Amino acid sequence: MGAFGQGSYVDEPPRGAYTGNAVNLLLSAVGKTLDGVHVLSYNAGTTYSVTTAYAAYKSLFSGKVTIGVEVPLEQSGDHFLTLAELKQDTAFVLNQTGDAGISLWALQKYNATFSAQTIAQQVCNDFNLGNCTKPLFPYGEHVEFI
Repeated sequence: MGAFGQGSYVDEPPRGAYTGNAVNLLLSAVGKTLDGVHVLSYNAGTTYSVTTAYAAYKSLFSGKVTIGVEVPLEQSGDHFLTLAELKQDTAFVLNQTGDAGISLWALQKYNATFSAQTIAQQVCNDFNLGNCTKPLFPYGEHVEFI
């Protein structure tokens, strides 16, 4: 993860080739001009934690941090997002006083357990957006709730 590998997140899993790749940018003058940071998590695997990733980015960046959530099956192949996890992640984001959001990717995916539409409707309901039973996103791959 881009904000891991530094400070109290120096040994935070998951670790890989991109661990710490956002640290210098976020600490730079350019980083201070950003409106927000979008954390992609689709290859993070089972050790990834939304709350820890959010905290690591917020330790470097004072703006809005949007957490990415991939519709199952994830590309890493070793994690399968559940609606209970999604509800927990959404509750966490909603408790961050406007400094966080959730981004869903890729909405065209479908699996036997539930569809991207089911996930989008769950987040829509959790964010109290209304009209959540209608098809939310018939086109495209990505939507953000911020």
